[in-house]
Amino acid sequence: MKTVTFDEALEIIESFPEEQKESIIEIVKRRLTDERRERLAQTVTEARDEYARGEVKRAYRKKVKNDAELKDSFWDTVEMFGKDPFHPRLRTHKLTGKLEGL
Repeated sequence: MKTVTFDEALEIIESFPEEQKESIIEIVKRRLTDERRERLAQTVTEARDEYARGEVKRAYRKKVKNDAELKDSFWDTVEMFGKDPFHPRLRTHKLTGKLEGL
């Protein structure tokens, strides 16, 4: 596989018809979203491991640890966020301004 510089890639893309350019944009956006979800899922896994090792913040231990129902709800929410950060139940939204794209 030949290595292509960023500028060469842009030149190649500029030669494409408009419809193909739009397809490339959608593909790249989708891949970026997938990569972010994978990183987020990894973070959720690490958080669960930290919890299992007892490496959690005091606030969690005080408020959640001793309440089985709240504990289940907490971890269900963390897992849901890892799978789909924009699930309607989470009431999250896309970031704008300086935080856009995070």
